[in-house]
Amino acid sequence: MEIFIVRILIYGAGAIGGYIGASLISSGESVVLVARGEHYKKIYSDGLTLTTSGESITVRPKLIIDKIQDAPPEVDLVVISVKAWQVPEVALAIRSLISSRTVLMTVQNGVEIPNQIAQIFDENQVVAGVFKGISELVSPGVISHTNKGHLTLGNINQNSVISVNNIADIIRKAGLDAVVTNDIQLELWRKLAMMAPMSGIGSITRSPVGKWRSVEGTRQMAADAIKEIVEVAQAQQIDLPIETVTNLLKFYDNLNSSATASMQRDIESGKPSELEYQNGAVVRIGNHYGVPVPVNTYIYNTLIPQEIVARDSVDDLA
Repeated sequence: MEIFIVRILIYGAGAIGGYIGASLISSGESVVLVARGEHYKKIYSDGLTLTTSGESITVRPKLIIDKIQDAPPEVDLVVISVKAWQVPEVALAIRSLISSRTVLMTVQNGVEIPNQIAQIFDENQVVAGVFKGISELVSPGVISHTNKGHLTLGNINQNSVISVNNIADIIRKAGLDAVVTNDIQLELWRKLAMMAPMSGIGSITRSPVGKWRSVEGTRQMAADAIKEIVEVAQAQQIDLPIETVTNLLKFYDNLNSSATASMQRDIESGKPSELEYQNGAVVRIGNHYGVPVPVNTYIYNTLIPQEIVARDSVDDLA
């Protein structure tokens, strides 16, 4: 079934959501952005600025809100682009906006979020997006993106009658690469295998990729962590090949030496992070299937005390 996207709501106009949102607005789409704090105030007063390859554009969404109650009554596409740990609360907040024709798209790191959304809403309406690109919220109202964004899209329910081709077309029109896959679970696990070792090892060593990839011990940790993720995926009949280990080590070698993952940046800033949804997910799912994951367990156990402190500080300020 083809879907017609007229009204788009992006919940979370940060690094990824802001990049996607600014690109869609620039291409003429009707977009409502949900942001908060100083970021919301800056977009409201001056628009959203996207800087890429040394060039900047400033766009104004159809509507910028900081309370979901101010959203239009119905939307065709909701892009959930908050951090993974914020998704359960957001899912409850948007329920009144979701009709039988609304499509919900996730873009978080990790493998669990699309299924969590599918448990709250009709799984036939859930599309998972795997985003690849380097985006950063550098200051309120300003997103920096250093390469062309790429989205792989797929239905969570492979038997869904909803076609995601229209969504992919809109994204391509906005200047991003977009492809549609029949096996989105494989793509989610591929990205987890890429992100969790980089996020975790960077966080425990407090160093960028250029440092830990050049030290024999931490490089081996990365290889072992990737291998564990491959084995957990294979235990679920997900065809993630063992060659993923060598391929991702080459990928890390080709990254800018100063590169860090967003999870690492959050942890170093004392903010809540996606630890539970990256290395934590590997540990949980690995334990469920009886697959040993000692490196990811070490990373998780080392970082979880600080994660608890960060979560408690957010609760204290609520």
